Amino acid sequence: MATRTAPEVNGTPTYRTASVTIYDYTGEQRTDSYQLDAGASNAQIEAFIAALQPITNGSIWRVRVGDVYNSVGDPSNADEVVWEEATSNVVLLSKNTANDSQDWYIPAPSNDIFIEATENINPASVPLGTLMTAILALKAGYSFVSARFTSRRDIGTKINF
Repeated sequence: MATRTAPEVNGTPTYRTASVTIYDYTGEQRTDSYQLDAGASNAQIEAFIAALQPITNGSIWRVRVGDVYNSVGDPSNADEVVWEEATSNVVLLSKNTANDSQDWYIPAPSNDIFIEATENINPASVPLGTLMTAILALKAGYSFVSARFTSRRDIGTKINF
């Protein structure tokens, strides 16, 4: 089994990030991301954004702030099996009653979520069910609609939930 090296998500991030997206007058977008100290407060981040707007000709229309729990990445911690590439993934489609949708990705998926010797996703897979339950706890009002295996430009068989 592949090994996780990222630290536990426990309220003590390695650092925080702020991503700022602007539109220029032609409608072109640009996003810049900034690595911040782990203790940076929301008020300090807002002060930065508020100070940036008057000195850019672009319109700041989106700010994303997040905590990052980071370690040293090492490819030797990944499993070398059939779908070990990060470009291979399972896409889970979720929707809410307003028909808003969100895709969730399982990169380099484990064979545990497939019907043996196929690229067909096993809807009865316990690890897959555990992940889907965890996702639904993050997105109130959403349910899963379908799942599909993809690898680069190859698209596998879709299953509906």
